[in-house]
Amino acid sequence: MKAMILAAGLGTRLKPLTDHKPKALVELNGTTLLEHAINKLSQAGIFTCFINVHHYADLVIDFLKSNNNFGIDIIISDERDRLLETGGGIKKVIQEHQLEEDLLVYNTDIITDLSIPDFISAHQHSKADATLSVKNRTSSRYLLFNPQMELCAWKHALNGQYKWRKKTAEELEPFAFSGIHIIGKKVQEHFQEADKFSIIDTYLQDSPLLIQGADHSKYTFIDAGKPETLGQAEAFIKNQK
Repeated sequence: MKAMILAAGLGTRLKPLTDHKPKALVELNGTTLLEHAINKLSQAGIFTCFINVHHYADLVIDFLKSNNNFGIDIIISDERDRLLETGGGIKKVIQEHQLEEDLLVYNTDIITDLSIPDFISAHQHSKADATLSVKNRTSSRYLLFNPQMELCAWKHALNGQYKWRKKTAEELEPFAFSGIHIIGKKVQEHFQEADKFSIIDTYLQDSPLLIQGADHSKYTFIDAGKPETLGQAEAFIKNQK
């Protein structure tokens, strides 16, 4: 399986750390977020990785070259002209490289002890068109799943706004998206026509796709994309060694 690391964001939550470098090159215990992500994927047996770039793109490209791409095949997806958001960035990679296999997508600021091989295996056995890693935790936005863990809706916890994929009388359980997901071939048939869009909007479309949630509440997920969690992420990494 190939993977894509989403690394093109502006990193505004990490200012001023990202005033002169991209979020992907912010360091935890002397190692960049990007290297942590690459190591996580390569340790899971993924040796081809697409990385999208926008904010200080040259710094990311130079960093990878100076480290010989950390021993794996890395393909840069250049978004310097226009930031395409999550969906647009994924669509660009899939269409330009004519991918016909599952693609694992990984947010560059996620630090986790999730077993990537187990996640891949569960996705492949489920026959889902996309599988989203989710966790039972407090969030401002939730994905709502039926008892079979099929995605049915999205809810904004602060203003009560809903977006429905399929209305149902079944009781729905809220989970927070963890920033790791696997996209199957059929999903690209339902991408928006626009170049720039959120992948969550694709998942929420009324379509025949099976969008499945994988409950990973037993694992630790740390969003290292904000200053208040950097110390927590560093302590977690030290304890993992």
